Amino acid sequence: MATSLLLEIDAPSFAALLREVLPAHLVGDIAVHYKQIRALNGHVEAYIERKPDDSFNPRPARVARILIEECRVCDFITVSIALWAGSSALPVADSAEDLALGEALQKIRSPDLKLAEMNLELVAVALSVLLDDVRHLHMSNLSTNRAKELLTRAEVAAESATNLDVSAVIIKKLQHAVGMQRRRRQFVGEDN
Repeated sequence: MATSLLLEIDAPSFAALLREVLPAHLVGDIAVHYKQIRALNGHVEAYIERKPDDSFNPRPARVARILIEECRVCDFITVSIALWAGSSALPVADSAEDLALGEALQKIRSPDLKLAEMNLELVAVALSVLLDDVRHLHMSNLSTNRAKELLTRAEVAAESATNLDVSAVIIKKLQHAVGMQRRRRQFVGEDN
């Protein structure tokens, strides 16, 4: 199957958004990244339970879409990092670019997320990943403790991001999503 067609089938609205913000050759390069992620089953969400006939955008596309729409970041490198950060896969490190991508993913996926030590593009990607995680928490099979950890991590990240020059929109949306999930899961007023 043609690389771009795979992205069109799996995430048509994301593919359309890419065509609006990037030149055609870079959209094709993003589609190559997506094909690699998909080949590694990196588009499969381990902690979200879906029915086989459910229609949904794969997590890598959702995270990259959040980056573009909420953070207003749409350069090729950062969108590529967001795709990989939204996946459960790691790129095969056979080039300097892949090694740099792997290092960026380690920072973003670190349990000890240190936004102040990241460049603003990586902060935007980390916040995009967290926003997607929090938005889909109600669909997850995470334990109560893991859900609380995720919400606390997102809350701390949103708070520390207020001191950085990143999109206020994503910070507000992340704070709102955390509040909604705390109320939904009835974590309001509990010690974390």
